[in-house]
Amino acid sequence: MSPPWLSILVPVYNVAPYIEACVASILDQDVPGVEVIFVDDASPHGEGAILAAVQARHPQRVRVVTHPVNRGIAVARNTLLDHARGEYLWFVDSDDTMAPGAILALREVVDKHRPDLVMCDFKVVPEIGAADVAPPKRRSGSQARRLARNAHVRSFNGLSNVLSRDRDHLMHGLFHRGQMHAWSKIVRRDAWSPSLRFVERRDYEDLELMPRVALSMRTFIHVPQTWIHYRLRPGSMIGTPSPAKMRDRMLALAGSGPHLRDSDAGISRATLFAMAHFATRDWRDCNRVLRSFPPSTTDGTTPATLREAWKAALPLSVSELTWAYLRRGQFRRCLQMHALLRQD
Repeated sequence: MSPPWLSILVPVYNVAPYIEACVASILDQDVPGVEVIFVDDASPHGEGAILAAVQARHPQRVRVVTHPVNRGIAVARNTLLDHARGEYLWFVDSDDTMAPGAILALREVVDKHRPDLVMCDFKVVPEIGAADVAPPKRRSGSQARRLARNAHVRSFNGLSNVLSRDRDHLMHGLFHRGQMHAWSKIVRRDAWSPSLRFVERRDYEDLELMPRVALSMRTFIHVPQTWIHYRLRPGSMIGTPSPAKMRDRMLALAGSGPHLRDSDAGISRATLFAMAHFATRDWRDCNRVLRSFPPSTTDGTTPATLREAWKAALPLSVSELTWAYLRRGQFRRCLQMHALLRQD
C-alpha cells in the first residue's frame, strides 16, 4: 500500500462535547489517500471510547494512539509527528472543525504547486459566554470581540494563491497577522526537520515552534479560504488566562528569538521590526493580564520575568526598536514600551 499524501493529526484531551463534531468534519470528506491519527492523551471523559468506535468504523483511515497518562499537548503533537506517514502534515485541534471541502481544496493546491508550506485562513465560531475570550493565540478584550465578529480571519498578510520562495515575505506576513497556530499551516513532511519538536510541559508550544518551522520552508503559498472553524470557548486554554500562561507565552517568544536573529536567515529590517512589534504587543497584553491577579497568586511570575523574556524574544535591541517606532511616527507605542520597562 502506498503511503498517504496527507496525515491529519489530532491531539485529544478533555473535549468530550466537541470531539464527535471534529471527527465528523474530517471523515465526512472522503478524499482518498488521507490518514487521520488521533492521540488520546489520557482523556478523562470517555473520549477514548469515542475514538475506539471511530477506528472500528474506519480501520483503513483512522489510527488511535493512547497515552497511559496525560502528558500535555506538546507531547501529544510530538507523538503524532512520530506516527505520521503522509507526505503532508496537518494538525487539527480536537475542539475545532474542518470546513467542508477543505481537504479536496488542499489536494488541488498540492497537485498544482507542491509547496513546502500551505497556509489557510479560518473562521471564528464563538460559543455563548465567549465574548471576552482571547482569540487564537493572540489578543484579548475589545480586540477579541472585534475578531469574534469577523467570520473570516486571515492567517497571512501578503500575496495569496501564488507560490513563493521569498522567506522574508513569509516571515513578515506571518508576524504582521500574528497567527502562529499549527492548525492553519500544512507542512510537507520532508521539509519538517526532525529537530523541530514542540517544547514539552509548556503552554503556547506552537508560538515557539511555528516561526522556526516557517524559517525552514523553501516554498510556500497562502490560500485565502477558511479551512478551519476555530471554536472560541470559555473553557479553552486561551479562555482561562493565568500568570503561568502569560509566563509561558513570553518564554515561547523568547525560545524562537535566537532563530529569528540568525544573520543567515535573510530577514529584512522591516520584517525584524514586525517581529519585534509582535513580541512587544504580546508583552504588553501579558503584563496587563498578570497585573489583574493579586501578587500572592502569581506563582512567582513578575513583571520582571515577562520583561526579561521579552528582551530575549526581540530580534532588535531595545534602542533599535525605539528608533524604529520613532521613525514610523508611532510615538504612543514607543512611550508604552518604555513605561513597561520602568515597571517593577
